[in-house]
Formats: sequence, C-alpha cells, structure tokens
Amino acid sequence: MTIKERKKQIRQAYFSTGGMIVISILGIVGLFLFLFSGILNIYDYESFYNCFSKNGMTIIFGGFFIVISIYCWIAFFKNIILNPKKEILYLIKNEDDISIFVNKKGKKFIIENTQKKESAFYYVIKTSDYIYEILDEECNLDEIWEEKKKYWMNFYSPMGNFEDIFLLPIVYVILMPGIFSFLMSKGWDKIYGLIWSAGPLYVIGYDFVYKLKIKNDNLSGEDENKFANSYILLKGIFSLFFTAIIVYTLTSIFLKLQDSVSKIIFLPFYLCGILSCGTVIAKIFNKDFLYKLFLKGYVIIFLLFWFGFTTFAIIGLIKQENNYAYLLIGIPFYLFGIIAFKKYILGK
Repeated sequence: MTIKERKKQIRQAYFSTGGMIVISILGIVGLFLFLFSGILNIYDYESFYNCFSKNGMTIIFGGFFIVISIYCWIAFFKNIILNPKKEILYLIKNEDDISIFVNKKGKKFIIENTQKKESAFYYVIKTSDYIYEILDEECNLDEIWEEKKKYWMNFYSPMGNFEDIFLLPIVYVILMPGIFSFLMSKGWDKIYGLIWSAGPLYVIGYDFVYKLKIKNDNLSGEDENKFANSYILLKGIFSLFFTAIIVYTLTSIFLKLQDSVSKIIFLPFYLCGILSCGTVIAKIFNKDFLYKLFLKGYVIIFLLFWFGFTTFAIIGLIKQENNYAYLLIGIPFYLFGIIAFKKYILGK
C-alpha cells in the first residue's frame, strides 16, 4: 500500500467528509450556545452569578461542543494535511491481527498485523497518531519502551473498562452542571447540585483509584507498599465523601417534610440510609463488629417496613375487592422476608 492509499484509508476510517461536516456543525452550534448565553456580558461577580445560574448548562455544553470540534480539526490537520515523517517505534506485540507499537514517550500506535518480530525497533513512516508504512530496516537499540496510559483516553468504571475512547471528559462535562448548581444555589437548593454531582464524582473517583491500582500492580517492594497504602487511603476518602453526601441528602429531605405522616413514611428509608453509611464507614476502618451491627440494624428496619407494607397492601386489596384470594399474593413477599431474617439476623 502506498502512502497516498494509506492516507485515503485513514481519512475514510477516522476523518470522513460526513463526520467532519457533523463536527463542524457541532462546533457552530456550540459557538451560538456560548454567545447567546450572555457570557460576553459578564463584568462583575453579580453578572457572573446571574449568567451561570440561568445559563450554566448552555455555557458548559456549548464550550464542550467547541472544544470537541477544535480537537477533531487539529487531529485532521496533524494526520491528513501534514506529511508523515520517518521515526523509530518499538513493536510491543502482535495480537488478533493487530500490531501495537509505542514511541519513546510511551504513546501507542495501532496498525493491522504486520507479521513483524515482537520486542524489536523499526523505522516507520507516521504522522502524529497513525502509522503509514513500516520500513523493512530494523533499528537496534538496547532499550525497552513501554506504553504509558493516557488519563483522558482510558476510562475505568463499574460498568466496564474502556480504553482509547474519549469518554472520561464527557463524565467531567456531566459533573460540571452539578458543581455550578451547588455553587450558585442557596440554602437547601444546594442539595440538587449534590445529587447531580454524586454520580459523576463517584465514577471519576472509581476511575482514578483503579488507575492508581494498575500503577501499583506494576511496582514492587517499597514502592508497591507505598502505592497500596495510598490506594487504600484514597478509596476510604472517596467512600467517606459519598457517605457524607448520602447522609446530607437524606437529612435534608427528612427535615424539609412538613407533616408528621410524611416523616413517618420516609423514616425507614432515612434510617436504612444512615445505617448503610455506617456499614461503609465500619468496613473502611475494618471494624467487623460494628459492620455486622449496622448491617443487622439495616436488615431489621428494612424487614419491618417490608412486612408492614406487604400487610398494609394486602389488607387494602382485600377490603377494596372483597376477595381473600389476595392473601396468596403476599406469600412470596413474606417468604422473602423470612429468608432474609434467617440469613442476616439468625445467620442461617
């Protein structure tokens, strides 16, 4: 394959005309959102507060669209417009018809399987992000280059791991409205910003701790112990932070309820939330006795609510329909409660 043919292949795969048109439109939309938000009329703190409290989401997403559009056009310029150059790369491995190279800085390059020998240096013709051609000549260097993971291009979450995908910045963008909502709101309205921020913050924290753990797995000796302690500490800090958000949120909702009936209905959820936070804290500090105590308390309150709600619902249905056959509906719910009681309270 010639350089010209390879360039055409890369453009069709990553920089198609339709895709670049869509990216350009996205950037224009972002620019209009940015301008119509009134951000250019900010001249003091009060105008800043008014602008972001009213149009914070518009500014954030408008800016994000602009950044994405500029990023894609810069990538197009570096990989399609500029001519490729000769450079040395290190072939890490051939896997599933894919060859993975790295440069001295640890940046990864992928090309279809070249049948070249692994763990060797090669001269290649490449642009900023793509290999155009692998030359036949080898380069003998007494070094080993390793891939360095990019923070923004690798995303590890409870839902799965995603590498070389532009997902983590999107999580930060989703987080920003929550932060602005918290900063710009007053009184109990700040709770909405906390609730919005909780999910993205948890995912960002999970990703960061996971990356720290990966780094720890590649170390040994004193460095390994150092990173292991940092990992445990950081994990504990994030757990405590989200525990505090849950407690604050539940307490805020409970205090905002006006009548006694609403508070009584919400009370089991409030107590279960507090006790579940207690189990998290006990687990962080390795207090098994407290962990079991909080867990049993959680289960008892949950089962009281479970049996009470089931009984109330069955009685209501019987009275409404005048049909005792509805007792049969409650059997699986009662069985579930009995099994949970035996497992978590009696330990059987």
